[in-house]
Amino acid sequence: MVKRDNSTGVHPGCRAAGAKSFFTLLELLIATAIFSLVLVILLGFSSHVTRTWESLRREETLFSELLALERALDSMFSNAVPFSWPSDENENESRPVFVGEKEHVRLTYLHRLNSAEDGAIRFVDVQLEEDELVAWHTERPLFNWEELSAVGQRTVLARNVSSIEFVYGDWRPDADADWGSRLEWVGLWEGDEDDKPREHLPLAIMLTVTWEDGRVESWLRRTAGQSYRRRFGKWAPRKDES
Repeated sequence: MVKRDNSTGVHPGCRAAGAKSFFTLLELLIATAIFSLVLVILLGFSSHVTRTWESLRREETLFSELLALERALDSMFSNAVPFSWPSDENENESRPVFVGEKEHVRLTYLHRLNSAEDGAIRFVDVQLEEDELVAWHTERPLFNWEELSAVGQRTVLARNVSSIEFVYGDWRPDADADWGSRLEWVGLWEGDEDDKPREHLPLAIMLTVTWEDGRVESWLRRTAGQSYRRRFGKWAPRKDES
């Protein structure tokens, strides 16, 4: 026999079922809120990971470009040697191949011997063309810009470049000057007092590159053509005698 609640006339099992449905709906709302919160956290974390990954990829790309530029400049500047070429006007006269200006350098450097036809000497012009830092390689020294663009091999060293600047380290032979002032940096490798081209190379070449995004990097390399000015071991300049 079924027992009824005389006060309400509702079966006890029905009342229990109604209460159970009420708490299940509350739990569903709480679970939905927790799920939404977790989803927001996961989306934020995923977005942060994506931005971090993209930043790392950009840094990796920039580092690879800098490393390639580093290797190219090191190969050219560190192996630069003096070299002269017969003048176009007079074959009995020769002129140095090296030209050092603020935004352009022309030099000769030693290169690994790949074939007997290519030889171990390279001639290169490094300059800025629009927003690209380029190197023009030629089979022989060229002093005419029109010939350079016609027969030279163009290699892009860096893109999106705003400006470049070369400076050249020289050693003044003034023995009376103190040690620190004998080393000077110039932005133009000019001739001597008689307006003759300098026969020797700079002690070092420094290139500063400014990119369009504001990044600035500098490379300083000692030239091979001035390697006779070296000091080995622990060394300090002699103090001036008073």
